[in-house]
Amino acid sequence: MDRPALRALPERPYEYAEWTVARVGVDYHVDIGGHYYSAPCHHARAQVDVRVMRVTVEIVERGQRIASHALCAFKGRHPTIAAHMPPAHR
Repeated sequence: MDRPALRALPERPYEYAEWTVARVGVDYHVDIGGHYYSAPCHHARAQVDVRVMRVTVEIVERGQRIASHALCAFKGRHPTIAAHMPPAHR
C-alpha cells in the first residue's frame, strides 16, 4: 500500500550539527567555546553563523560558507588557514 510512495535513503546519513552566532574578531578568528577558528581577514568584525558538527566547524556569512576547519581538540588553540591571513601577517 505505501510502497509506491517510498523513496531511497539519502546517500549520506544525516549529520547532527549545533548552530551558533558569533562575531569575527579583529584578529580574524571566531571564538567557539574557547577554540579560535580563522575566517578570511576581510570578514573581520562581521557577524557570522557557525555550524559545529562531529568533526568539522563551518563559518557561514549570509548563507555562504566562508571557512571550514577540522574540529580542534585542544582549547585555546588558533587553527589558522594561511590564506585567511592578511599578506602582512604571512
